[in-house]
Amino acid sequence: MKVSHTSDETMIIELTRDELKSCFLTYEKLNEDFSAAKSALTRIICETRKLSGEGLAVSDSSLIDVLPDGEGGCLIVVFSPKEQKEKIRIYESRDIDLLMDMSKAISLCEKTQSSLYKSGKSYRLVLEASERAHKICGEFLAPSDEGEKGKIRTEESFCCLIKDGASEILGGFTAKQ
Repeated sequence: MKVSHTSDETMIIELTRDELKSCFLTYEKLNEDFSAAKSALTRIICETRKLSGEGLAVSDSSLIDVLPDGEGGCLIVVFSPKEQKEKIRIYESRDIDLLMDMSKAISLCEKTQSSLYKSGKSYRLVLEASERAHKICGEFLAPSDEGEKGKIRTEESFCCLIKDGASEILGGFTAKQ
C-alpha cells in the first residue's frame, strides 16, 4: 500500500495488483458492488491510516472513489465531506487524449459544468466542479488559470468547441492506445 497524496481533506491509496490479490480482491470486485466491498474498503483505509500516521477522519459521510490504475491495481480516493464548494479552474493541454482521460476520471466521481475550447494546437477545458474533482484532475494536469476572470479570458481568446457538458462528452470517448 502506498499513500500517494494526503491532506486534511483527501487521502489517495495506491494498491498494486499483487496487493489486491493477496486480499482476494480486484478493482472490479471493489467497484461493481460497493455495498459488499464497503467493509474491505473500510479495513484498507483504517490500516493505511495506522501505517502512514495520517489523521484523515473517515466517517459515514466520507466520499470514497475506486479508480483503476491500468495495471490491475487501483486507487482508492477518500474525500472528507467538507469539500463541496464549486470552483472554476482551466486545464490546458496540446494532447486531447490527456483531457479525455482526465474527463473520464472525473465523470466517474461527479457531474460537472464544463466547456472545451481550442486555439491553435492547444485545448482548454473550463471546469466548474468541487475540490474533489479538481484533486483528481491534478493527477493529470496542473490548472493553467482559474476563476471567473480565467474563464472570461479563455472565452475571449479561444474558439468554443463544446459549450456545455464537455467533460461528460470527452469522458465518453476512449483515448488512443
